[in-house]
Amino acid sequence: MTSIQAGLLCIISNVKDAIFKYEGSYKFFQGGTEELLPLLVVNIGSGISMVKMSANFDYERVFGSMVGGGTLMGLSNMLLGIDNFESLLELSKKGDNSKVDMMVKDLYGDSANKYGLEANAISCSFGKVAEAVAVCRNKAFEHSSEVTIDQAEDYEDADIARALVVMIAGNIAHLAALCARIHKIKKVMFTGNYIKNSHVNMIELTKALRIWSSGDMDCLFLRYDGFLGSIGCIMESLKAT
Repeated sequence: MTSIQAGLLCIISNVKDAIFKYEGSYKFFQGGTEELLPLLVVNIGSGISMVKMSANFDYERVFGSMVGGGTLMGLSNMLLGIDNFESLLELSKKGDNSKVDMMVKDLYGDSANKYGLEANAISCSFGKVAEAVAVCRNKAFEHSSEVTIDQAEDYEDADIARALVVMIAGNIAHLAALCARIHKIKKVMFTGNYIKNSHVNMIELTKALRIWSSGDMDCLFLRYDGFLGSIGCIMESLKAT
């Protein structure tokens, strides 16, 4: 945790336009540390760690999760046979997760807003796959035959890839929003090698945080985020010498 704190402080102190939002284009954070803090830093690796940064960059690890980049790549390897992170992200750019996920609009149609729900939010990750298998299984039962996922429907690899990326991003952003709300924090910064300046990841994390915070929190990213811990370790080593 010390390395995250030291790395963040080093980057924002020495790199121009170090902090930004991303919603299809870059919007750089123009405020100083007074406007930035308090801040929830969500560092995403194999799992995730959430660190609360208070005044003077005092820090406290407040939460974490086992679901992170390692989960994404494990599922990618099992479902798609893809074990390379960049390859998965590139494939996901061509995909449409709504062909795999059950969306709120699939359940409520035009009535979603009436219930305070966003029509394009996900109701159930991979829900359409589960539904298709259930329908196919019922038909198989009627004809006394077996059923497999391949018989249910053909799903494009790109759609599955996008659904995986969206599912992990949604889970991380959901936990981050809950944690930030508990600690009365309005700014959430996602960092770690998982981000890698990937537009897909940044778009999905931003979208998910907006949904789970009801638009009440700022979603921030950081230049050189994949090296945050390494930079922090170097800075701490220099202090020790």
